[in-house]
Amino acid sequence: MTFILLGVTVILYIFDSIFSRVKNTQKVSVQITAIFFLILLLFLTWIIPLGHKYLYVNRLDTKEELFANPNAKRVMIDEDKNMMVALVDSSYDPLTRPRTGRSYDNYFYIRNNGSTPYNGNIYLTLFNEDNETTDVKLFEEVTVGPNSEQLLIETRKNSFQASEWNEQSFTTKQKVETFETVISGK
Repeated sequence: MTFILLGVTVILYIFDSIFSRVKNTQKVSVQITAIFFLILLLFLTWIIPLGHKYLYVNRLDTKEELFANPNAKRVMIDEDKNMMVALVDSSYDPLTRPRTGRSYDNYFYIRNNGSTPYNGNIYLTLFNEDNETTDVKLFEEVTVGPNSEQLLIETRKNSFQASEWNEQSFTTKQKVETFETVISGK
């Protein structure tokens, strides 16, 4: 993002230099161009994290609504184990990724409605909008405390997403519309 802003600033400066020579007007100074670049950089480094926080809060609201009013396409319930798994969101990140070449961030939450802790494996079969299987995910040794919920997170080797605002379950090439789950363990 910094390089894009720097490139746009340089292009604007070059355009202004050419325009000022053609029209015989005074061109914008390098200092004003540098100040413009710094203001844009500060604004965008503040607005993008703020946007991620907004999307995070929006997902938490959706999660609470789904667990309160389970939808058959987006929430799977295992009555024997008192567990619920919900697909809260499957979308591309509109703040940092363009629409072309996108990958979808998926947010799956698990809820333990029982009075004992859960420890086991969660298998997810993912389906696209045409109801075709796109992927199968395994979450090994998931632990959820009694009467609590958490985000299912696939283990990653090199994760640059250190903040909970940016954390997702996993990414896919296609949008996940529905899923099936198998909950094993106690």
